[in-house]
Amino acid sequence: MSTSSLKLDKYSSLFNYKKFIKQLASESNLLIIQDLDGVCMELVKEPSARTIDKKYVEAVQIFKDHFYVLTNGEHIGKNGVNFIIEKAYQNKIKLVKDKKLYLPGLAAGSAQWQESNGDVTYPGVSEKELFFLASVPEYIQKNFIKFFSKNNFNLSEETIRKSIKKTVLYNKVSPTVNLNILYDLLSQQTDNYIKLQKFTYQLMYKLLKKAQQEDLYNSFSIHCTANLGKDEQGQEIIQFAKDKSSGTTDFQFMLKDATKEAGVLLILNNYMYKKTGDYPLGKDFNFKQVPTTRQEILSLIRDHFNPSYIPTIIGVGDTVTNEIIESCGKFSCVRGGSDRNFLELIQLIGERFNKRNIIAYVNSSTGEVRNHKALKISSHKSKNITINGMDKLQDDPLKLNIVFSKGYQQYINCFKKASRIRKNFLKIYK
Repeated sequence: MSTSSLKLDKYSSLFNYKKFIKQLASESNLLIIQDLDGVCMELVKEPSARTIDKKYVEAVQIFKDHFYVLTNGEHIGKNGVNFIIEKAYQNKIKLVKDKKLYLPGLAAGSAQWQESNGDVTYPGVSEKELFFLASVPEYIQKNFIKFFSKNNFNLSEETIRKSIKKTVLYNKVSPTVNLNILYDLLSQQTDNYIKLQKFTYQLMYKLLKKAQQEDLYNSFSIHCTANLGKDEQGQEIIQFAKDKSSGTTDFQFMLKDATKEAGVLLILNNYMYKKTGDYPLGKDFNFKQVPTTRQEILSLIRDHFNPSYIPTIIGVGDTVTNEIIESCGKFSCVRGGSDRNFLELIQLIGERFNKRNIIAYVNSSTGEVRNHKALKISSHKSKNITINGMDKLQDDPLKLNIVFSKGYQQYINCFKKASRIRKNFLKIYK
C-alpha cells in the first residue's frame, strides 16, 4: 500500500479482531480466499527461503472445503509453497501428503489447481502452452547474461552469475524474474536499477512476440508486482524504484486470463460442488471461459448459482497500491496491486447478493521486501485509512473491513485462534 487512502466499511472497525475471529469460527456457509506471500508468510527476497508456521498449516485443515489459496506464485517446484511446507515438516513428504497438509486452491493466478493431498492439475492449459513455458526461463537467463556483459554496474562476474541464478525462477506455468537480490546490489545505483527494470519489462514483451511467432497469439500475458494498474492497452504499468522503494520487483510470464479474478469464480464453482454435489458452471470450467468484465462475471453467478447457497466470502490480501501522481500541477491517483482486483470482485459479489463479505488487508511492508510503503493510520470522520493526507483525491471503490497492521503473524495468530474455536464448534454439532 502506498500513497493515498482506502475507504472502510461503515459497519466495521479496523481492528475488531474478536469479531473477525468469531465469524471465521462460527460461520457455517463460509468461503475464505487467501493470498500467500505477505499474508501467511513473510515477504522475503528469495522465495525458496520462505518459512511457514506448521500450526497455521494444520489450522487450515479445520476449515476443510471452506478455505482456498489464490496466488500468482506456484504450488510446486523449489520456489513453490509446497516445498516450504515440506521443509517445515523436515522433508517428510509422505507424511505431508498422507495428512493432506498442502494448501488447496489456485496458483499461477488461476491456472494451477491443487487438492490438499498435493495432486496438481492445469485446467484449460494446452500441452503446446506448457511446452513454450518450459523454454522461457532459459531464454530469460541467456538475455540477462548478455545484459550484464554490457552493463556490469561495478559488480563482479561471480556476483552477477550467482545473482542471475537466483533471479530467474523456473516456475512451470508462471516463469518469473524476481529482482529482489539485484535490487539489494543496486539500491545505491537507482538509475542503473531502473535501467534493469526497463530491460526486464521489455524482455518479457519480446517473449510475447516470440510466442506469437509460434502460433500462440493469445495465450500469455505479463504480470508485474508491484504495479500501478493497467494502461489503455491493458498492459500493467511498471512502478519504478524511488526513495527507499524497490518498485516492481517481480515480472511474471503468465497464461493470459489466468487472473485472480477468474480464480474467485473457479473457487466459488468448486465450493458449490463440495456443498451441493453439483458444479454450477460445469466440472471442466476453467479460466479461459471466465468473462472479461466484472459485470459479466456477476451476471454469470446470478444466472447459474442458487443465491441461497452463495457463501459469505472472506478475501485476504496484501498487495494493493495507491499512488498519487503529479502532472502539470494536477494530482491524480493510480491504483493497482496484484490483490486489488480479486478483493474488489469479492466485495461486489457481497453487494450484489446481499452478503456481508469481508475484505481483510495484511500489511506486508515490514518484511525484507520494501516494494510498497508502510500503512499509516490517521483518525478521520469518514473512517478512511489516510496515507500522507491525500484522501481528498481519493474515491477508491475498494473498502477494507479489517486491517492487520502488524503483518502476517498477527493475521495467522487470529486464524489459528479461530480454527481452535471452530474445531470445538464442529465437535458440538457432530
